Amino acid sequence: KGKFKNTTFHSLGEVESRLVEVISKLDKDTLKSITLFNWIKTAI
Repeated sequence: KGKFKNTTFHSLGEVESRLVEVISKLDKDTLKSITLFNWIKTAI
């Protein structure tokens, strides 16, 4: 339980940048497009 609090992301931006890193490593344009679309849809 304590470890989870210590590893909590400081901001949403950090979470997004880490997700982008993982998605980029997968190197699948389709997956990237779908994820970006979902982010834009959620932001609006």
